[in-house]
Amino acid sequence: MKILTVPDKRLRQKAQPVYTITKVLRLQALKMLEIVGNNLGLAATQVGLDSAMFVTNYDGPRVFVNPTIIKYGLQRTEEACLSVPGVIGTVTRAREVVIQAQGLGGETFIVEETGYPAAVLQHEYDHLQGILFTDKIK
Repeated sequence: MKILTVPDKRLRQKAQPVYTITKVLRLQALKMLEIVGNNLGLAATQVGLDSAMFVTNYDGPRVFVNPTIIKYGLQRTEEACLSVPGVIGTVTRAREVVIQAQGLGGETFIVEETGYPAAVLQHEYDHLQGILFTDKIK
């Protein structure tokens, strides 16, 4: 697994829903957590997988499978991305977000975040939709 960078067209593909959480998917999630290291997040599409899954590490490792954002409110954040090296830009994002997803055990959970953690979740969710933060730079 390696991080894709622009202009790789796979970064623009929309992720596919996960219907069954398999051993392979769990291993892929663990590898993604290893790759993300001290960074904030990584979407499956950034490493060439078409699964609707991302991982975060802003307050400990977390895996989000089939995430859905269910609440928004606006803020501006400065962002960067592992797939767009050397670029930093200001993006308007929701100030608070509620996201529903599944864990690797298949359990559904809801996460509510505000401020920068909310922006991280939205950034990774956008990757699953084939959207890069550079599309939103003001």
